Amino acid sequence: MDSVVGAARALGSCHAWGGRSTLSSRLRSTACPARAQLAERGYSLLAGALPPARVAALVASAERAGLTGNERQIARRLPAAADLAQSPELGQLAEQLLGAPARLVRLLWFDKTPTRNWPVLWHQDRTIALAERVELEGYGPWSEKAGVVHVEPPLEILARMVTLRLHLDPCGPEAGALRVVPGSQQRKLDRAELDAVVAAGPCEEVQAEAGDVLAMRPLLVHSSGRAARASHRRVLHMEFASGELPRPLRWAGL
Repeated sequence: MDSVVGAARALGSCHAWGGRSTLSSRLRSTACPARAQLAERGYSLLAGALPPARVAALVASAERAGLTGNERQIARRLPAAADLAQSPELGQLAEQLLGAPARLVRLLWFDKTPTRNWPVLWHQDRTIALAERVELEGYGPWSEKAGVVHVEPPLEILARMVTLRLHLDPCGPEAGALRVVPGSQQRKLDRAELDAVVAAGPCEEVQAEAGDVLAMRPLLVHSSGRAARASHRRVLHMEFASGELPRPLRWAGL
């Protein structure tokens, strides 16, 4: 993208975090510009991040498990997904993008199918999953999804997070691809502000191939439409965070 060069200059030199790395040379070479894109645009698409054989293996495991539609407890339903999400390669990719040690804090599975096909309105990802509810200043409102406690944390927590969305199927214009508003990730927006940002645009559609990873900041304004063709659009959604939560708050875990 045209904005990458300017963003990289603004950030200065981009060095690998830490002394160890199991990232492929290709991923290492793309991590720096991807980090620049995250800072400026709020997202970056890393093409071919996962080899076809590993994509096929995870898809086969999902089909054997009979997965259809969304799954919030994917680590239990599909251990292979949890193994992949906790692999050194993806963990270190998150660390490269955040510039600090990172941990996997949430794992979800999305799949638009002919029988489970839905549009997603424009929004920001503003909540985190916690082990239990503990009232703390700056945290709220609280909610519960699939038996897991969620809360909206302060901006500083969301600013230390990155989401990696691994595409397991081709995702073109007819597959309900993600739409984003580049540069909208800097702060929390109320409904009126969000609507104004979307109206002002520009909005971009993120098309991807199987094996691509979309890295995005939680506060990037995004949406998706209904899939227009009868096929899967499977995505392994991984949220990574650097730093610690204030005690006694604890991440929910997988």
